[in-house]
Amino acid sequence: MSDFLKKLADLNTRDARLNNIIDECNKKLKVNPNSIELLIQLAEAYNLTGQYKKAVLLCKEILKLKRDYKPALNNLFFAYDRLESFDQALKIFKRYLEEFNLEKKEELQRLSFSIYLKNYFKDNKDEPFLEIHLPPHYPSKVIDINFSTSFHFSKIGWSSHNSDILRITLEKYPQDIELWNSLGFSYFSMEKYDDAKNAFDKALEIDDKNIMTHYLLGSFYLKNKEPEKAKIEFISVIIHLPVSWNRGISLIEESSQNLTLNIQALNKLGEAYIKCGEYEEAIKDLLKALTLTKLSFPSITTLFVRSSKSFVLSYIYKNLGIAYYSLDDIKKALKMFKRALKHDPENVEILECLGEIYFDMKKYKNASEVFQHVAGIKPEDPRGWHMLSKSYYNSSRTENAKEANLKCLGLDPNYKPALELRKELI
Repeated sequence: MSDFLKKLADLNTRDARLNNIIDECNKKLKVNPNSIELLIQLAEAYNLTGQYKKAVLLCKEILKLKRDYKPALNNLFFAYDRLESFDQALKIFKRYLEEFNLEKKEELQRLSFSIYLKNYFKDNKDEPFLEIHLPPHYPSKVIDINFSTSFHFSKIGWSSHNSDILRITLEKYPQDIELWNSLGFSYFSMEKYDDAKNAFDKALEIDDKNIMTHYLLGSFYLKNKEPEKAKIEFISVIIHLPVSWNRGISLIEESSQNLTLNIQALNKLGEAYIKCGEYEEAIKDLLKALTLTKLSFPSITTLFVRSSKSFVLSYIYKNLGIAYYSLDDIKKALKMFKRALKHDPENVEILECLGEIYFDMKKYKNASEVFQHVAGIKPEDPRGWHMLSKSYYNSSRTENAKEANLKCLGLDPNYKPALELRKELI
């Protein structure tokens, strides 16, 4: 049996084993109530079964018995983080830094910007295979795991407090380029663009050839409507990340950060070309990204229909649809948007693109069905209601068009396209 299958089997039986540990520890603690070894086993089992408040109480008991007990501080940080008690988690982390040096494991660094971590910790989505890539007993080692992953293996690492914990760590480790990259990413995510650029510049001072820094800078320039600068950064990343094109690469057996980064850089380079109006160049790089993504998991696609890999595919197909649409290749654009939706069926941006294509093709019934879906997913979006109104109007469903138009103007009374349409509806 492969290591992967063994780990998968362990996960399937873990809850039963943890409940047995909880029962056994509670029995033994009646005889030996101050056993630190039993208390920490119980605290860790509570953490892994989601009983975080019980874990907090136990860890506090342990720290009264032994103030600098490393596993207790780790488990307490883990519990506070899962409870989203971030102020308490920061206090524990500061205390930990005073007592111990942090240790980084290179094999965990590839997880730093993983979509799996974002899905799990920020968006609360299931990622059943995530724990297979982690060391066992991680609540007792979670702080060092977070140091290795730029604090992205935590809820605090994806919260508004992310920059706080990174700055605290950088005070002790000011030359850690991964932390500077992550701090820039944190500021970028919060739209603090000057702070983000300063952090990326600091990273470049430490190592001006760091691939992740250049990738993040490319994303920064793309967001700030500087696609020419973005292209330079993404091309630099791709040049320095050669990948094999002559074989399939299993996602599970070889979760290569270089491969993932190459795919993402190709995709974003395609997006930058679209912003520059260079649609043929965009299509070339997006098709490369698509090929690499499919090669990376040829035999297990169906297992990951709702996984992060599927969202990567939807992003590539969406950009291909935009590029083809811009070249007036409506047939290919329609095909790409449909494929994108297969992998991310609730994506409003993709739905709106599909609805607009149907509208341009004068398939108003199809367009109205799509924009009905958009309005259901994102009822606060005035554009979706306006396009629904237009679709109804062109289908001669005037009353429905008026209703949707009112919804749109109720959200934004100054929405100019809806105001223009209202003149025709009166």
